[in-house]
Amino acid sequence: SIPFLDLHIVVASTLNSRPIHAMSSGSTMLLGASSPKQAQECDIEKGDANPLLPKVGASPLQKRAAGGCRNAIAKILLGDSNPKFANDAELALRASFFVVVLGLPFLIPKDNFPTLDFVMKHGMYTTSVVTFFIYNLSKTTGETIMNVVCGLRGTFLAVLNMWMMYYFFPDGVTETSPDYVFWIGLADGAM
Repeated sequence: SIPFLDLHIVVASTLNSRPIHAMSSGSTMLLGASSPKQAQECDIEKGDANPLLPKVGASPLQKRAAGGCRNAIAKILLGDSNPKFANDAELALRASFFVVVLGLPFLIPKDNFPTLDFVMKHGMYTTSVVTFFIYNLSKTTGETIMNVVCGLRGTFLAVLNMWMMYYFFPDGVTETSPDYVFWIGLADGAM
């Protein structure tokens, strides 16, 4: 069993028969090792000069280089007293900045950028771009990408459904159409 609860990373490389490591916020422990000393002895393979993963305790220079801007933002947002709030506030600030950037084409006067005017005139860039951004934003890059992929899949299925309905029933429901056209449309809408 793992001696700590906050397991962050488990790295395994069975192809090269390297040991499996588990990293916590406070220590590195080889899974299956009975003590930290045994884990440290197994950390470096024969012939390797460096361990596979760096030790958790980084020098102040490494910490400053790794997150100088993020640390400053976290301090401004009171990350020391409430880290969850600081993370959520940072996400909100980043999102609001990019919403403004995405909304700038609607604020710029016409005839300044011909390409932008063309794209907006033909409906290729609408306010739905901002809405799509807001709906798909998430805390991590992976979640955001998954939301975007799922949104694009859903849009594709909706467009495919619309094309199929117009292919089979180009006029839709009219006074002269058979009753089954209405019922098929109702069933399709219910799904």
